Amino acid sequence: MKGYLARGVGVLLLLSSGGWAIGAARDLSLVSPIHWPLVLPQMLLGFVPALFSALLAGALIFGRPGVRALTFALGVTLLQGLLVRRLAPDLHTRYQVTVEQGQESTPQ
Repeated sequence: MKGYLARGVGVLLLLSSGGWAIGAARDLSLVSPIHWPLVLPQMLLGFVPALFSALLAGALIFGRPGVRALTFALGVTLLQGLLVRRLAPDLHTRYQVTVEQGQESTPQ
């Protein structure tokens, strides 16, 4: 992969993992801490791919070795997240309901 293309892909990965982090922080701020155990399993399904995405982005931007291994790890974690979401749809539903209820109870 050419250097400028690798850096561009790295920036896109970094922006996507940063967007996930902002969304997760927003969701956690809407939910009462007593309900965090209801949302944390779903958040972990997004955290692990976001972590590998950020690590891969750093390796691509700065030209570090290990890009192939990090790409494989990102692919495996994304596949795992998709499989869990497919096999346990109630996990995502519980997450959405909890966040929506937290959003309704926060003062405007």
